[in-house]
Amino acid sequence: MIIALIWIVLCFFIAGGASSRGRSGVGWFFISALLSPVIAIIMLVCLRPIEDTPVEPKRVEPAEKDDKDWKAYQAWLEEQGLDSQGES
Repeated sequence: MIIALIWIVLCFFIAGGASSRGRSGVGWFFISALLSPVIAIIMLVCLRPIEDTPVEPKRVEPAEKDDKDWKAYQAWLEEQGLDSQGES
């Protein structure tokens, strides 16, 4: 009986730790209850914390009209019989 109580208390501690790292506390509670609190804490420590700040996508600069890639693209469009908008 005392072992089950200790098991549940450890599961709550792991759920709190997971929640503070940006992960689902309820999910980690059940993972630790089903597997083992020791295995769950090892898994949780191995995973990086989830950050709340979104990552900004890299901005791509448009090609210059005199750029060699732009000229190659224009030549390809002419070969395909298309204009610069991709329409025939």
